[in-house]
Amino acid sequence: DDFDKIMELDSTEPFDDGLKNMNKIFIISAIVFGILGFVDGEIGLIPGALLGALIGWVIIEVAMNFKANIYDFRVIKFRLSCEYSSESDLNEALPEIFKDKGVEVYKTVIDHDYALKHDGMIYDVILNDDNTFSLHWRLPIHKAFLGKRLSLVIYRKLVVSMPILAYAIQKYQK
Repeated sequence: DDFDKIMELDSTEPFDDGLKNMNKIFIISAIVFGILGFVDGEIGLIPGALLGALIGWVIIEVAMNFKANIYDFRVIKFRLSCEYSSESDLNEALPEIFKDKGVEVYKTVIDHDYALKHDGMIYDVILNDDNTFSLHWRLPIHKAFLGKRLSLVIYRKLVVSMPILAYAIQKYQK
């Protein structure tokens, strides 16, 4: 899989998220339970289809949670186009890299490094020892505690946002 190797992106195109196959599960589940509800007669076609859609959604949610754990987006390595002597050097370049790109760059309270905020997610840029970097994602604290942790929503945001952020960092020349 692509996530096992160091990535050098050619564009900001989203990662292949594999959701087309997952959407088939949702549709098939709704159809099967709709038919069973219609044939059985007790539940009916519409309630059966709704029950099937709910079961399909649960299956997709569990699968996305499992898939996100397998791929663990936090350890994907992206190649750097230039060398940085330290993580703080890379962090100091972030405001310039993301100027006018719709990404909020701010200093964190704890370690005073910069973090990126994009599409409701926060990303810490981690410099690795092999001239690569990783994007360690996290939810804003209010979303983490208010239960907005639907795996499918987070997964879709990661496959879109991470290539945008990583591509900008990769293409930056200091």
